[in-house]
Amino acid sequence: MAYVVPTRIEVTLEGAAHLMGVLDALPAKIAFPILRKSLREGAKIFMKEARATAPQGPTGRLKRSFKAISGKRRLHRVEAYAKSDGNVAPHTHLVEFGTAERFLRTKSGKLKSTGIMRANPFMRRAWYRQRDRVERKIIDELGRGIERGASAYRGARGL
Repeated sequence: MAYVVPTRIEVTLEGAAHLMGVLDALPAKIAFPILRKSLREGAKIFMKEARATAPQGPTGRLKRSFKAISGKRRLHRVEAYAKSDGNVAPHTHLVEFGTAERFLRTKSGKLKSTGIMRANPFMRRAWYRQRDRVERKIIDELGRGIERGASAYRGARGL
């Protein structure tokens, strides 16, 4: 039986409706950077936990590969990611999800098994451990950013 494991996690902040209403009242030029910074700060918490829970291999590249970045701004959408740099650790997905038995063809043309890798869902564990902290950090950063943005907006408008 096959099953699909989601590779993208979306966060809906419950209880942040008031903050989002205030954020919507600000011009996009002020609101989007506030939202982007808040999401990136939350992603940093997740990134640190993913780094801590990643298995230590012989090179340590998997642990070093994590970074928190802001996604491209799209119409009415702001994103942030905590992800593994595929150039540093191109095997992250193999560790997270595991593999079936794999084979390599030798020079003589025979197939040689390279084995099975059991799934080690360290990213999912990191998310479930830090989810509440990530959400709280995003809400706190939104609150601070809105205060700074609103006062800057009022100051620029002479209010």
